[in-house]
Amino acid sequence: MLLIGLAVMPLMALPAASAPRTASEIIGDEAYWISQAQVPPGRGLASGAIAQHVFDNANEGYVSPYDATIAARGMLLGGSRYHPKVKAWIDWYFTNLNWPDYTGLHGTVHDYRVNAHTGSQRLVIDPLTGQGRYDSTDAYAGVFLSLLRDYAERVPAGRSQLIQRRYLIDVIANAAIATKHANGLTGARPDWGGEYLLDNIDAEQGLRDYAWLAANVFDDSALAIYWQDEANSLQAAIERELWSPEKGLYRWASDQPSPSLGTFYPDATAQTWPIVYGNADPARRTALWKKFNQAWPQWSNSAANPGTPDPQPWPVLAVAAAVAGDRKQVLTYLERSQSTWIVSGRRWPWAVNDSALRAMAAAKARDSGWSA
Repeated sequence: MLLIGLAVMPLMALPAASAPRTASEIIGDEAYWISQAQVPPGRGLASGAIAQHVFDNANEGYVSPYDATIAARGMLLGGSRYHPKVKAWIDWYFTNLNWPDYTGLHGTVHDYRVNAHTGSQRLVIDPLTGQGRYDSTDAYAGVFLSLLRDYAERVPAGRSQLIQRRYLIDVIANAAIATKHANGLTGARPDWGGEYLLDNIDAEQGLRDYAWLAANVFDDSALAIYWQDEANSLQAAIERELWSPEKGLYRWASDQPSPSLGTFYPDATAQTWPIVYGNADPARRTALWKKFNQAWPQWSNSAANPGTPDPQPWPVLAVAAAVAGDRKQVLTYLERSQSTWIVSGRRWPWAVNDSALRAMAAAKARDSGWSA
């Protein structure tokens, strides 16, 4: 058994050459790999930060709070040994909330570069603004709220931590919808008004999970109703503004009126987000999955992004397949991704969020009885 506490190690030393076959082994392997990209406790300001990849020889890594939060959700699947590590990420996120950021918005988090050896961290500067960079405010907040629900459900002893930070959690929920426009959709961030399907679904799901926290952790039914209504409003806007009845597809952004399954990313892949998060009714989700597979049947080979010349792992598609009940494609992806990405050392662009999503697909396969 490899020691979990070895938080910084050379990439070649990772247990990539082992070839787990069961879902439980895959989950454990991916959770372990994610943990190697986390700055250990007691290492200064960066303690608990999760970089996108295992640290290189310079011991510095890039922290995208969006990817890192998804990674933390994947670690939770690995069992109680990872609970302190997930708590460390949650603590880092709360500690690094902007109060406010350069746009005047509270409760956002910028991207950072962190040093795993010294524990130092520095803001990633956006060359266009000269300020700290983040990719979005709606999606970053949304996925973090979803992590908090996961944490509360899997780590009941950690609920007191969330109760103590109730005010901050409410600020984060408000940040998720701070960019809401007149049409009901959120913009990606205050200074970038693009209305994206993926971001809005992340935000909507986060609000639903916050409503769950309000009811089940904070014991505040009025707050739960308020945020459930906000989530319903956002879902209605997604259906009204982003569904194209003529195409029978979702627009990946509000200014893209003609989505095409012939374009792998973002048009075709965007259709899987409503499947993963259950936004559309079951019949529509089934139809979307059938259309996606007819257009891109080779996606489960996980050898390369079938729409561009650049290799990409796309494990979120396996999660969508699992939710859709597509046993064959899920198991094919888990096997092919093992030989394509894992055994070869999870080379870039594989990142911690990919490990988390692969673990989620394996967990759904296990829960469905498709794998041990």
